[in-house]
Amino acid sequence: MSETILVTGATGLAGANICKQLTERGDHVRALARETADTAPLAALGVEVVTGDVTDADADSQCQEPTNRATVRRQQRGR
Repeated sequence: MSETILVTGATGLAGANICKQLTERGDHVRALARETADTAPLAALGVEVVTGDVTDADADSQCQEPTNRATVRRQQRGR
């Protein structure tokens, strides 16, 4: 049975690899991406892209329904 999985940080290297692995196993992937992000590679994988960011309540509500799990990737910079 396919699940819908939300991935934030999907336009980064790790997030994109997670999306690829999830789509390959047959899951439906929903990604939250900023308006300025290059989402073409995600679209090529069949990922559903929601435009916005984690501080946008409308985008957040679009992402959550219905989502079985969430995988969050955050890149740390300046360490």
